[in-house]
Amino acid sequence: MRIFEPGGGDMPRSAGNRVATVPNAVTLLRLMAVPFVVQAIITGSYGVALVLLVVFASTDWVDGFLARALNQVSRFGALFDPAVDRVFIVAVAFALFWADLVPLWAVLLVVVRDVSVLLIAGVLLVRGVVAPAVSKLGKAGSFAVMTAAVLLVAAEIASGGLAIALRYVTVGVFFAGVSAAYIATLGYARALRSSVH
Repeated sequence: MRIFEPGGGDMPRSAGNRVATVPNAVTLLRLMAVPFVVQAIITGSYGVALVLLVVFASTDWVDGFLARALNQVSRFGALFDPAVDRVFIVAVAFALFWADLVPLWAVLLVVVRDVSVLLIAGVLLVRGVVAPAVSKLGKAGSFAVMTAAVLLVAAEIASGGLAIALRYVTVGVFFAGVSAAYIATLGYARALRSSVH
């Protein structure tokens, strides 16, 4: 799952304006799953939360694959998909905080980055500037952040040495993901600076 990377470079010139497409329906399902994932985490139903996280986070790949395979890439989907990703990952972050599984500063690291990218993307859109293409580093960072959430929930199910090991791995994966995400954001900052001058 990627942190909102509204890169114009990922959207083909032939992208249509259709809204009712199979990929967008899959993305909508991911959005509808958010309350259930949050509920499972804050109530301590970690087995259910783990399954939901893995299943619905994987739909981010599924909708992209279907968009290309069915030739149903759309301008709406190019914005809707990453926006839902943002809702999903931020909601999970706050749910983990509410369940006392992560500190507030970890949540803020994710949220501040997301808000920054959204603001930059908004300014670029208003100025009529095409945002940079989604970077592999940004995608990797987002994937790592969500993987860290999955590992953390899995650690709550595991016990003994496995649980301890999963928590240590979670910390490493999280910091690697956040670092990559912030570095990727610099590309948008440079685009904003160029649009101002």
